[in-house]
Amino acid sequence: LVDLAGSEKVGKSKVEGANLKEAIGINQSLTCLGRVIDHLVEQKPHIPYRDSVLTCLLADSLGGNSRTTMLAALSPAAVNFDETVSTLRYASRARKIVNTVKVNEDPTAALIRELQEELARMKQSVLMGDMGALQALMGTDQPISAASMSAKTEELEKVIGEIAALEEKEKIEEERREQAWHVEREQLEIRHAQELQEIQALKDTLVQQKEQLEEQQEKLHTEVKIKKKGLVLNRMQGLTRLAAAKSKAEEHDEKKRQYQREMIINRLKSSSESLNYKTQLAEARRKQSNAQSMGEQNRNLEAELAAAEKYIAALELRKFGPGGKPANYTPRCGYTPRGSVSGATPRGVPPTDAQANRGAHSRIA
Repeated sequence: LVDLAGSEKVGKSKVEGANLKEAIGINQSLTCLGRVIDHLVEQKPHIPYRDSVLTCLLADSLGGNSRTTMLAALSPAAVNFDETVSTLRYASRARKIVNTVKVNEDPTAALIRELQEELARMKQSVLMGDMGALQALMGTDQPISAASMSAKTEELEKVIGEIAALEEKEKIEEERREQAWHVEREQLEIRHAQELQEIQALKDTLVQQKEQLEEQQEKLHTEVKIKKKGLVLNRMQGLTRLAAAKSKAEEHDEKKRQYQREMIINRLKSSSESLNYKTQLAEARRKQSNAQSMGEQNRNLEAELAAAEKYIAALELRKFGPGGKPANYTPRCGYTPRGSVSGATPRGVPPTDAQANRGAHSRIA
């Protein structure tokens, strides 16, 4: 029984890849089959059975010793009109093929059967006295005697006996082969039963392993679900901690900025205070230097005052000197005022009015 695949139009089915290759192979095999049918109908000497595997398989069914029946499957749909017409053409051509069939028979059995039939016909002809039919059976035109008839009968019986002996021998050999095959079949059945037991044991083991693996898989799924839940919780906790840390970081940054602002303000304050302190210190130093300079001026003034007093005393001594000294007496020891140029006022020369007035103003100050 061969199930032929229907022809397929690639443009209609829109198949691709492996299905496209399969459709191409099917259409090619059906084309080869149609070519074989055409050659058989036209009775050509060469039939291209070897063009495809399908035609090689159908070689005995198409033009061989077989009774072949072909069933054509049709579609009533209008869209499959072309495929229906093509299938009907196949069936119309295939029904024109004529197969000459004969019964498959063993040659030895056929020879024995033919000889026995010939012997039976000869006996029937002898009993009926039909000499013409007997001569036709013996293949001669000469009149048949009883001796020739018995000789022919013995010959046929001898041949039949030899063939029967060969058949008996073949039968014995066949029985021996059958016994050997029976023993071998029993051994194969025993081996097959053992293999089936092993396969059943292996199947049971695999079933147990499958159950164990399913249990392990279920446990793994449960553990995975638990771990997933734990991961989700950890992630949520981590996000919470991250948000808290972020808020703390923002607070820390805000405090840091506040501290930086305070430090800047303190630094500005300290810088202004240090500037004020420096200013005060400079003012104090200036005042101290002024005080020092005023003290030095006071000391100079005191020295000038002492020098002026000495000068006045000297003038008085010069004017009213003891012992009746003359009024134009010039003392040997004079003084040079501070700040005067050496040599500007000679020794013993009285100061001018400007110098006297300056000394008076110094004393007042």
